[in-house]
Amino acid sequence: MVRRAVFGNTLCDFEAFPDLAGRQAHVDGGGGDIFRDVTRMNAILAEVARVHRVDVLMSKDYFAYCKAG
Repeated sequence: MVRRAVFGNTLCDFEAFPDLAGRQAHVDGGGGDIFRDVTRMNAILAEVARVHRVDVLMSKDYFAYCKAG
């Protein structure tokens, strides 16, 4: 799942996967290659990019599940 958000003049792309295996399959399949090619990525951006890998600890789906149960 890919989500895009804009905060002021900052563009954020979020890629989310159901589990670590899904995220690893995406990386192994070439997904996100541009993020590892810093020279190419920064050539198309107005400012130097910052890439962060984060783990989502909880989601809205979790809260909906808790309320239903």
